[in-house]
Amino acid sequence: MPNHLASPGSAAPATRITRPRRPLRARLVAAGGAALIALVAVVGIGVGVGSSLDSASAATATAIQQCDGISNVGGEQVTCSVTVVNNLDVATGVGSSTVTTVVCVGAANTAGTCTTDVQSAQTIVTSVDQCNGSGNGGGGEVACTVDVTNNITGTSTTTPATVNQCIAAGQGGGANAVNCSPVGSTTNADITQCNQSGNGGGGAGRVTCTVPTSTTSTALAVQVDQCIGSGNGGGATVTCSARIRNFVTAVVTPTATPTVAPTTSPTVAPTTSPTDAPTPTPTATAPTPTPTAPTPTATAPTPTATAPTPSATTGTPTPTAGTPTATRTPGTPFGPGGTTPGGNLPVTGYDPTPTIGWGLAALVLGALGLGIHARRKTAKA
Repeated sequence: MPNHLASPGSAAPATRITRPRRPLRARLVAAGGAALIALVAVVGIGVGVGSSLDSASAATATAIQQCDGISNVGGEQVTCSVTVVNNLDVATGVGSSTVTTVVCVGAANTAGTCTTDVQSAQTIVTSVDQCNGSGNGGGGEVACTVDVTNNITGTSTTTPATVNQCIAAGQGGGANAVNCSPVGSTTNADITQCNQSGNGGGGAGRVTCTVPTSTTSTALAVQVDQCIGSGNGGGATVTCSARIRNFVTAVVTPTATPTVAPTTSPTVAPTTSPTDAPTPTPTATAPTPTPTAPTPTATAPTPTATAPTPSATTGTPTPTAGTPTATRTPGTPFGPGGTTPGGNLPVTGYDPTPTIGWGLAALVLGALGLGIHARRKTAKA
């Protein structure tokens, strides 16, 4: 009931607004669904990225096969060659190759008919198979070569290639039938050739197979199989050669060229040339003569001792009654007290010092007495 309609003394009941709540199960289902959708999205992105990386990191491998199982009629030749140049970037996995093949067939000991083919592709050649099971007629001639060059950019380790050749070959009669270098027996070797070949008998050296210095690489391994089970007719010859070389070029990280900030040339303020003040001409001043008084040199006069000449005076006696007349006795002259001025006074026999002392004492006592008398007189007044 509205408040304005409520009767006095009665309170209107409070109105409570209730919102519908989602059940707990529904909320859990919604949260789980969102998490599942996010997980599927992340997995999908990861799979897509992984597929992209795999396609970029693995170059497509291909195999070369030719001249197998041909010219098995007596007196025919099989002369074939394969030259492979592989290029591989280890970091990106991008590779390419150029393959040159030559196939010559015809009568033995003739030039035969040759066909040359050159193919380039964005693939890597990883195996070569040729001249196997061929030239098995009497007097047949089998001559095949393989040359593989791998140019690798990036990090890769090379090791000597393993060889398996001339095993169970040159049988059927004839001395020194096998001339192979090196002779090796290795399972799953990098190069396998001339095994079970030249077994129809014939001349010396009818099986001559060689493997020049070869290597294999951890980044790109190539396998060669040729001249196996071939030239087994009487008097047939087998001459084959295979080589694999690897050249690795390390990646050089480019060094960023530092950007040199332009240097602002400082503005040079003009320098004011100083005005030269005229130099006054000095007026010659006459020097004032300073009178120089001569320094007197005290020269003590040298006294000359002159002895007075006594005059002999004869007194005239005056007769006076009862009064005797004294007779003057001339004095004896004396010299000065020294030969230089300032000499000692003559000694008279009297010392005046005591007299002077007593006189000074009398003066002092007299002065004291006068002072005392004056004070008494002043006090009485």
